[in-house]
Amino acid sequence: MLNAAFIIRAMRTSLSGALGRTTRLYIEHGFQINGEKCFYTILTFRLADPTLELFIDRKKIMEEENLVYLGVTLDRKLTGKVNSEKVAEKAKKRI
Repeated sequence: MLNAAFIIRAMRTSLSGALGRTTRLYIEHGFQINGEKCFYTILTFRLADPTLELFIDRKKIMEEENLVYLGVTLDRKLTGKVNSEKVAEKAKKRI
């Protein structure tokens, strides 16, 4: 059985490599990535949230607590609680 520390190290290595390849590809084609506008979210059912230090063009990517995708807010644990609260707040404003 793999332990959590090993999985986090492997995930960090894999993501860092992918970000490095993406950065090089963008540079080769004349694009720029604004690392200050980039963020990441780890979606997991685990109790302990892994934290990663990811970089694009030597700038640290900030961690975002919730992810909005196609208008749906996904929280880290995928409970739907944050999205339900936002929908309820919008509904209250309309009533």
